[in-house]
Amino acid sequence: MSEEESTFEMSEPETPRRRMRRSSRDQAQADSPRGPMTVLGRDGQPLSRKRKDDGSDPFHIPQGLIPTGWTYQWCTDTVIGSKDLTADDTLKMYENGWRPVPADRHEGRFMPVGHKGNIIRGGQILMERPKELTDEATAENLAKAYQQMRDRDEALMGGKAKARQSMRGGFEMSPRNTRINVSVDPGIDAPLPSYQPPED
Repeated sequence: MSEEESTFEMSEPETPRRRMRRSSRDQAQADSPRGPMTVLGRDGQPLSRKRKDDGSDPFHIPQGLIPTGWTYQWCTDTVIGSKDLTADDTLKMYENGWRPVPADRHEGRFMPVGHKGNIIRGGQILMERPKELTDEATAENLAKAYQQMRDRDEALMGGKAKARQSMRGGFEMSPRNTRINVSVDPGIDAPLPSYQPPED
């Protein structure tokens, strides 16, 4: 038996799995020394590693993944030891137009391929609602925040409590001058202290 014949007989027979592994390895070596490798699993399904230990955010949703006219948001699904809290949160989300995103819409992106049901990761559920409702909620939240700022400014300048009139000039503040001048008059019915410091 020649050397070529013995080498041929001892080599492993060519199979689809071996071909895929070899072609993946060749491609990975051509791309980079640490390129992705794909092999076939027991059921013939291609398997690879995504290397998610690089500090990337598992909850990041690329803008291109969200359907036009909709908004996505991660919401609380489970909290250890508090079923009532999560049930209440879920009810609030439903009342405000949020609905779960089905896993098969983004096959293999957030959940394993073939998963049936909602997208749930790390106690969070991915939900969606029409953009018009989100825009309306954002506008309401901004209006509320601006009102709180106006109320605070009014309280600081004495407008809410009508402090300007009751203090008769003892409290002054103008939009151009941000310094606050306060004058304190002694109380009419308060006696002056009788304590005298000792002389040296």
